[in-house]
Amino acid sequence: MNTSTITPTRLTLAAIAGGVVLFIWGFAAWMLLPLHNSIKPLPDEKGMISSMQRANAPRGVYFYGGPDRSPGPQALVVYTPFTSALSGGQLARSFVFDVLSALAVAWLLSRAAAKTFRARVFFVIVAGALIAAVITDLANWNWFAYPLDYTIASMADKVIGWALAGLALAAIVRPSQAREAAA
Repeated sequence: MNTSTITPTRLTLAAIAGGVVLFIWGFAAWMLLPLHNSIKPLPDEKGMISSMQRANAPRGVYFYGGPDRSPGPQALVVYTPFTSALSGGQLARSFVFDVLSALAVAWLLSRAAAKTFRARVFFVIVAGALIAAVITDLANWNWFAYPLDYTIASMADKVIGWALAGLALAAIVRPSQAREAAA
């Protein structure tokens, strides 16, 4: 295992580059491509929203099906009584989350023994996407019966996004920079 580090400037550059790539990919995956078309509107959207409003339900995550997991229908609903259209604040926070994620993976990559470009990209895919996909997507599929098409699309989104970010991170976080910083 390489215990060297890259310069803070290169690490910051890698985080910003990776964050930009992830942010652009997120836009493409959600707005331009049919990747997430497995999310469907509620059959009786007005009736459900009306029911939540009549109950004066606060913002929260609601589960129907009970903790005993008895046979029958179940639903998981994320409810917000009021939301505005997509805002600049949401976009800015999303970008910051992408940069912070890329920073964490770039830091891990700077300490990895991945010497070749291909090995560094693969490391980023594993560190950035596969671990997150197993922890979140497969867990949700298992415990909350998320549909397989939704689970596959969500996992593909992560893998593709981190593969693209991996190209940027692998180009910036190179073993030679790590050795130079340690010298």
